[in-house]
Amino acid sequence: MFVLKVLVKTFKFFTGWEYLPPKEELKNGIYILPVHTSAWDGLHAVVGSTEYGLTPITFLLDRFYDVAPSICSRLGFIRVPDMDSKSATAFVPLFRELRKKTKTAKSPFSVTICPEGNRQYVENFKSSFLYLSRSLKLPIYVLEIDYRTKQSQVYPAIDPRGLSDKQVMDKIRKYVKPETGLYPEQAGNPYLEVEND
Repeated sequence: MFVLKVLVKTFKFFTGWEYLPPKEELKNGIYILPVHTSAWDGLHAVVGSTEYGLTPITFLLDRFYDVAPSICSRLGFIRVPDMDSKSATAFVPLFRELRKKTKTAKSPFSVTICPEGNRQYVENFKSSFLYLSRSLKLPIYVLEIDYRTKQSQVYPAIDPRGLSDKQVMDKIRKYVKPETGLYPEQAGNPYLEVEND
């Protein structure tokens, strides 16, 4: 964590980014970045998590992870192979790795996910973050990275227990602002393909 904190301080010094104080105590949770339009978003997620006193756990595609695997592992990244999104069995080892990391991570930790799935415009959000939230019994936090103001903030926790998919997404949509992305025109549509009432 010492190396990570040094990297965070260096990043803040050279970029001038500001991380606004959270409105409530941040706890273990699924932290989603709903406006994902740039490769820089993943770095901001790790920096933001560290700045907020969280142990970051973040998914990273193998072609990026393999550039510096030792560093990526220390930064809390989980290596994700390029795969057919319809191949559910491919996610089983990733889920096992995630469970292992959440059990050994220092609390509080953040499991950061971009529900759009990629940096280009998508018609619907993927529901994996909601599945993980319910499976791991963790609240959902919306992490906002505003490239216009160089400010980042975390919105209050959303507890999905007892709520339908649509009710959870309605709460998330209140915090989704496409204009905050580095490339706003690429921001995805914040709706699941199927939202059960």
